[in-house]
Amino acid sequence: MSERERDVVSRKWYYEKLGQIEEKLGKPVRALTFEEMMTVDANLVKVKVLDTLLWGAEQNAIGRQVVNVVPMDTEKEEVPTITADDFTVYAGAVPAEVISAGGKFGTVSLDVSAGKGTYRAALGIPQDWIDDKKFASMAICVQALGQAFAYDETKRFVAQMIADAPAANTQALGADNHYVGIVKCMGLIRKSGFNPDTIIINPGEEADLMALDKFIDARMLDREGAVVRTGQVGRLLSCDVFSTNACTAGTMVVEKREKGIVMGLRLDLEIVDYKDPLQGLVGAVARERYDYKTALAGLAIGKVTGA
Repeated sequence: MSERERDVVSRKWYYEKLGQIEEKLGKPVRALTFEEMMTVDANLVKVKVLDTLLWGAEQNAIGRQVVNVVPMDTEKEEVPTITADDFTVYAGAVPAEVISAGGKFGTVSLDVSAGKGTYRAALGIPQDWIDDKKFASMAICVQALGQAFAYDETKRFVAQMIADAPAANTQALGADNHYVGIVKCMGLIRKSGFNPDTIIINPGEEADLMALDKFIDARMLDREGAVVRTGQVGRLLSCDVFSTNACTAGTMVVEKREKGIVMGLRLDLEIVDYKDPLQGLVGAVARERYDYKTALAGLAIGKVTGA
């Protein structure tokens, strides 16, 4: 294995090795601190670093919950946007027309070639932190780095939804309350042929919805707190409701997730330029590669304005 390959800590590698590592350690990696990991096996500190990075990303992972995530096996992919309307059902003895996957229906073109779609952020840990074994402070910084990537994804996806929601699916709140505005917007999307399943709101609008007796809050969904941790604050009319300040204040997004935005994931979050043990954090770089596009001219996306 080359020096360069040893300096990369990928999520794929992490998942492939995690079971073996946890069996060796006798407890979950997430339950161990940086200091405990150093004591058990300093060579496995990179596992804890990536685990902490991913844990941070999970705290802000709204973006990937509101789009259709598909793996990209190559640098360019064509994702079908086929719907029921692409088919004709024939009755009686009339032969059915074959709908070919080779071009009868539309596709979304995803492209991460030639450096496109690569996102990076660098983390520099002071050498004296390492010398003084400030493990808790290091963990806080690594976790924040993971949160930054997840939040950046969310901002990009939600901004794209707001921009691409067609005029036909745009509902002005007007004199309505927030619940009525969402209901009307859902009706517009249904007219486009899609059943919405996701709502994205700003925390300001969250307060308005939580005050309504029709809104089921997170306490009734999940007493463990996982719903709140992932950004979901409740459900409304069979839709998952996510609250994030990545959503423009005064705007509420309603969508059918699988037909809204497609995220083509070529390279999941990983750490490069990393060398064991903790010294690698002096100049560690985190990166991921993906492309994202709105499918079906945004017909599965709607928005409520003036909320």
